[in-house]
Amino acid sequence: MNWRAKSSQAIQLPTSWLQLQNGESYCNALTQHFADWFPKILGYQILKIGGLSGEILCDLPLRHQIVIAPKITENLTALSMQEDCSVICA
Repeated sequence: MNWRAKSSQAIQLPTSWLQLQNGESYCNALTQHFADWFPKILGYQILKIGGLSGEILCDLPLRHQIVIAPKITENLTALSMQEDCSVICA
């Protein structure tokens, strides 16, 4: 997905944390930051929008996780192999 935000050049949005400098560190920091909060989420499903949110690991009591991303990366393909996760390209 190309996006213009007051820029003369089109900006390519990242689809994986690995595309960003220190992206893996950011992903790990977010995972640790929300680790205490995630178990408090109630319901049966959680919707993650975009590849970046899809790659954030969360230990949830939910039965199912749904990830909607514009591009399916290797990390999301591996995630889709899990029994409790669906990945949708949209």
